[in-house]
Amino acid sequence: MNQFSLALFTFVTIGLVACSESADSAPETITDSTQQSVQAGDKSMATMTISGKLIYQQHEGGFLGFIANDGAKYTLRGIDKAYRKNGMILTLSGSVRNDIMTTRQFGSVFEVKEVLSSDSSQVTEKPGVSII
Repeated sequence: MNQFSLALFTFVTIGLVACSESADSAPETITDSTQQSVQAGDKSMATMTISGKLIYQQHEGGFLGFIANDGAKYTLRGIDKAYRKNGMILTLSGSVRNDIMTTRQFGSVFEVKEVLSSDSSQVTEKPGVSII
């Protein structure tokens, strides 16, 4: 073998060995932790009522975050488009979902079952958005 072939053979062999070692050291299953997470999420599925206001958040590309009257922050899931307005005051029935993660990282995920009341008197355009 010439030097190039020997170097190539050595490089490929080392690469294959390194790949097989990292695959062997990886955890075999994650089902136990996943099941625990889902079970913990099921416990928090009790229906509750929250009141607060949808406020436009400019980070993460912009979204409407729900800030409850007690200061708790929620990412709403399953709310009708008619209520998705900056400044909308809502009373909602639903449950906190601990088994769901979002990229928004804004409070807990709240699965809306029903909108109990709404008040659009404080609805405004999103900050920085032109009406033109």
